[in-house]
Amino acid sequence: MVNHAEEANRQNEITVSWNKSLGFRLTMVVVLVSLFWGIAVMTSVAYIYRNRIDSEYTRSTAEIAKIVASMLDGEMIDHYLRTRETDDEYERILDLLRIMQRETGVAYIFVTRHTEEGEIYVFDTDEVEPFALGEVEIWSEYKYDLSLLPRLMRGERVEPYITNTRWGWLLTVREPIFRADGSVAGYAGVDASLAKLMQERKAVFPLLGLFIVAILFISMAANLFTIRRLVILPLGSLVKGVSAYHPGVALPDFFAHTKSQPAYEFKVLEHTVIDMDSRIASILDEVKRAEEQTALMLNTNPLCCQLWTCDLKIINCSEATVSLFGLNSKQEFIDEFFKFSPDYQPDGMCTREKALLMVQKALEEGRVTFSWMHRHSDGRPLPTEVTLVRVAHKDDFAVAGYTRDLSDITSMENTISWLKKETEKIYY
Repeated sequence: MVNHAEEANRQNEITVSWNKSLGFRLTMVVVLVSLFWGIAVMTSVAYIYRNRIDSEYTRSTAEIAKIVASMLDGEMIDHYLRTRETDDEYERILDLLRIMQRETGVAYIFVTRHTEEGEIYVFDTDEVEPFALGEVEIWSEYKYDLSLLPRLMRGERVEPYITNTRWGWLLTVREPIFRADGSVAGYAGVDASLAKLMQERKAVFPLLGLFIVAILFISMAANLFTIRRLVILPLGSLVKGVSAYHPGVALPDFFAHTKSQPAYEFKVLEHTVIDMDSRIASILDEVKRAEEQTALMLNTNPLCCQLWTCDLKIINCSEATVSLFGLNSKQEFIDEFFKFSPDYQPDGMCTREKALLMVQKALEEGRVTFSWMHRHSDGRPLPTEVTLVRVAHKDDFAVAGYTRDLSDITSMENTISWLKKETEKIYY
């Protein structure tokens, strides 16, 4: 009695220890999954804002830059940068650019040429901090991506980019202005302010982070109640059922004398699954032997035998079938059964219709026998007698067909008929 009590106490101690360990691991899994989804949500929100910039700002800003570039030509840019003098045409273009800026809602419109020091301004619509004609804006790594400058000096087209300048967050689009010979004289630039969008994103991300943290804590709290109820306790019941299935397994024996071994529940499950696997393998071997015996009986049967489904598909046939029709393999008969019958039977019925009718009749009545005209592979007629029998197959019924060759009998009948006629002639 004492030994049983000690054994029960030991199992309870092991189970409690394992429950705590499993609960901790499952809780960590929940935490990692929550963090993963949090990162995925943050990435998705960033992607949404990137798409908003493309759809709400980039396309329209690029169109404005193209319009500005089409208003000017390279020779005009060269003239103003060479003389550094403004005229009525210059003021008219600048006013037109300012009107375009106000009507479209962009932050700035400007026209520049790029040198090693930076970009030289030709036109600038900034009324607060305007750049005068010929004034140089020094490029530095704190304001711009310096890798763009060599490309702009070579007259290459650049993609729109976002910078955080002293004017705030700006989306900048630059469209080249060409000379008559095709060379680039400068760029028409348009800055679209992203201040409102960036403020919105700045407010959304902290709120989203708080929401993810709240979901994380809620998930952890929920798991304190659900892990034991939905995982640990059901697994304990499963182990009890497994131990009942396999009573020879002594659960604590898997631990020897230490609690650092894997949880005994998993060991019991492993042992039982291995035992079940061996039993299933044994059953499969028996099924395989039964199938081999069935195939042997089918192939050694002297009668021509086939196994049909209810929709006139042949499952298998005997070797006698191959010999009867003068074929090379079973598959030839299975694939082209109706090739070895004429289109119509001697009673006038269509071969396919009569075959389906006889199969259905065999399924209903259990057995049916009828005459059937086959055709040998060399084309000569092959009169037969067919018996169809309903048999169980898997979860349904199939039809076993037995074909008896009547060629010799038919030949004898014809000979007897001829002899009768000759005897009558001799008599008369």
